[in-house]
Amino acid sequence: MVDAANSQAAPRTRLVFLDWLRALAALLVVWDHLVGQWLSVQRRGWVPQGLVDRFVAGPLSITQNFGWLGVAMFFLISGFIISHVATTELEWQFALKRLLRIYPPLVLAIIVTLGVDAMRRATGVVDSLSGGLPVAHSIQDVMVSMSLANYLMSPQPIVLGVAWTLVIEMTFYVIVLMTKRMLNWKVKAVATWVVLAVVGLILLTSRRWGDSYFLFSVSASYVPLLVLGQIIWLRWSSRIGWLQFGLLSATAWVLFVHGLELIQPRFLQPDEAYGPSIVVAYAIFVLMLLNNSRLHRPSFVKFLANRSYSLYLLHGALGLFVLDALGTRIPYTLALTVAVAVVVIGTQISYKLVEAPSQRLARNLTTRLRRPRQMGDEVDAAFPVVATVSREP
Repeated sequence: MVDAANSQAAPRTRLVFLDWLRALAALLVVWDHLVGQWLSVQRRGWVPQGLVDRFVAGPLSITQNFGWLGVAMFFLISGFIISHVATTELEWQFALKRLLRIYPPLVLAIIVTLGVDAMRRATGVVDSLSGGLPVAHSIQDVMVSMSLANYLMSPQPIVLGVAWTLVIEMTFYVIVLMTKRMLNWKVKAVATWVVLAVVGLILLTSRRWGDSYFLFSVSASYVPLLVLGQIIWLRWSSRIGWLQFGLLSATAWVLFVHGLELIQPRFLQPDEAYGPSIVVAYAIFVLMLLNNSRLHRPSFVKFLANRSYSLYLLHGALGLFVLDALGTRIPYTLALTVAVAVVVIGTQISYKLVEAPSQRLARNLTTRLRRPRQMGDEVDAAFPVVATVSREP
């Protein structure tokens, strides 16, 4: 185990590759919704999309218009980073930072989505992806959506579609919080084996205790993907050897596939298979990590990476509304340009007024009350700023 003195002397590596990955992952999700899905529903073509499908998506068997590829990248990033901060923060610091990271931007995004839905009903702009006008949600539905508890309810009141990934993140955070002290044990991989064992137990009992528990098990079935990010971090930081790295990786993959077999077998079928996108995401992640020292962080990458969470939350509500309102009246390229501009403005407002202040609040609270044993640059959740991580020799 690394003590405080040794950690100060340990070499520090600036993980620029994480910014590149966050920026890329966010853009892939935006492409999925504003290009792939929208054009598919409209039964329209676009030359750039045709070229991408022909030379990238098709040959690599990437499904869901790259959206799942982007989500898989976010999961790997989260597993990597959250494992480090779990070793440097106290339990209350870990919990407070995750809560302030996830919830304030989520609440704002839900409010924005409700506003856009109201505009659709007032103007008659149909949601092309759902094929109709959005329904008016009750106050109860809105409140449970803001808490993410709606993903444990049957039927599920969905206000913000992309929030399903946040339930998976929160599930992982809770499991890590329960096992975080084990990450500093002499046998470094104990925590990871425990996490995988917990996931396995949840999967085995997924249909035993009612609808809410089953819905919870659906979210837990994705946790092995975040664990893959944790395993990469364990190997990168020299906490485990190659043999244990291989065994852990194989176990995480088997659990994930088994979870699909039990709960969502359609994602094992060739037309919707998750596997190829995960393999590509994993390969890109490792390649970028290995070349981290050669990477630079241009301003556009920094801009996108820092705002990737707000961009992820808001792009659908804002961008799809603009496309539905303008896309059948003006050329698609122009409508997409306007949609992207609106999304960027909304993202910037969210980042400046909510996301960045909530991160500063978390830092200030945890620093004033009690400083963690190791202090590096802020590293947060699935969408952290550039990390500076102490790496064990």
